[in-house]
Amino acid sequence: MNAEFQWTSDVTMDDMAEWFRDMEPRLESAMEEYAGVAGVAILGTIVTNAPKDTGQLAGTMDIEIEQVSETEVVIEWGNDEAEYAGIVEFTQPFLAPSLREEKDTIRDALEAMHEEAMDR
Repeated sequence: MNAEFQWTSDVTMDDMAEWFRDMEPRLESAMEEYAGVAGVAILGTIVTNAPKDTGQLAGTMDIEIEQVSETEVVIEWGNDEAEYAGIVEFTQPFLAPSLREEKDTIRDALEAMHEEAMDR
C-alpha cells in the first residue's frame, strides 16, 4: 500500500515575506491587548487571595505591562508599598497560587493573541 500527497501553491516567497511583515504589527497589538485583559483579571484573583490582616497588601497590589519587543510582553504583579510582601508570599503563598488558578485565563489570552494575529 502506498500513499502520496502532492500540494502546489501559487504563493511565492515574496508573498510569504509580505504576509509575515504585515503580521508583525498585528501580533504586537494583540499581545498588548490580551496581556492587559489577562493581567487585570489575574490581578483581581491575586487581590482576592492575598492575606488581609490589615488589608494594605491586597489594597496596594498593582500591575505593570511592558512590551519588551514585538514578540515579548512582560506582566508584573507586585507591591512596592508593603515591604513585607515577599515574606508574606513565602509564609502564606498567594501570588503563585493565583497564577496557577488563572492558568486558563493565561492560555485563553495566548490563544486569542494567536488568532488575532493570524486572522486580520
